[in-house]
Amino acid sequence: MTIPTMTQRNNADELGELHVIFTAAAHLFAVSHAAVEQMVTLPAIVRVPNTHPAVRGVINLRGAVIGLVDLRLAIGQRSVAADRDALLASLAGYASDHHAWLAELAAAVDAGARFHGETHAAGCPFGRFLEEQAAAGTIAHRVGPFERPHTELHAAGAEVDQLVAHGDLAGARARVEGLRNTTMFRLDRLFADAAELAGETHRDIALVLRQAGNSPLAVQVDGVETVDHLVAADGPDLDGLNIGGLVSSIARDAGGRLVSVLDPSHIFRLVAA
Repeated sequence: MTIPTMTQRNNADELGELHVIFTAAAHLFAVSHAAVEQMVTLPAIVRVPNTHPAVRGVINLRGAVIGLVDLRLAIGQRSVAADRDALLASLAGYASDHHAWLAELAAAVDAGARFHGETHAAGCPFGRFLEEQAAAGTIAHRVGPFERPHTELHAAGAEVDQLVAHGDLAGARARVEGLRNTTMFRLDRLFADAAELAGETHRDIALVLRQAGNSPLAVQVDGVETVDHLVAADGPDLDGLNIGGLVSSIARDAGGRLVSVLDPSHIFRLVAA
């Protein structure tokens, strides 16, 4: 879907009012600074039945009960909680996979058979996950410690296989036991640390919006970046985002990044839907 360009103001095309710039599902959004009352850390959420799917419920903000819209859900993306749960499940799965890999290696040694498991870290699904996270991901800054023990573990599979091929079963068993007590132990600790980090570092935050004639409304976002002027820009193809009229125009921030400018009135309509 193509979004119309922002109406040009002044010869420099700078939008006249300040905007609050924030993120949701790896996309940049903005809303007029005049519409934002405050940013809050979300308190307990009370679910409300029979509401729009993007409405998470209501919150009590210093005695005032106001509605809460999850912007991710409003644009057809997974919630932060769902992303976090998926990451935790992935980490648990990767840890389990490597224990199974090590058990398969030990079974091959016991049988005096060749090992057919993955012996290159880059060929492992977790290895590919590490590469993706190193570029940009929820735990990108914690990826580095995994690389050495993960590479060592898979490379050791080839070493053990060669020991078996040369008839050194005792040496192969000792190597497997060493892997279990050192390399796999370190990986288990790293998986546990990464899971703890993923579960604890994110703060659920929201922008509280005001509009004449409506009660205040909280909009959950991933993070708030800055308050700044925007410059009008051409609208790109936004297929894949179910924006449903929430975005009124496209602009660029001071760094030249594309920003989708939200129309607060359409967000308020979600609560009334």
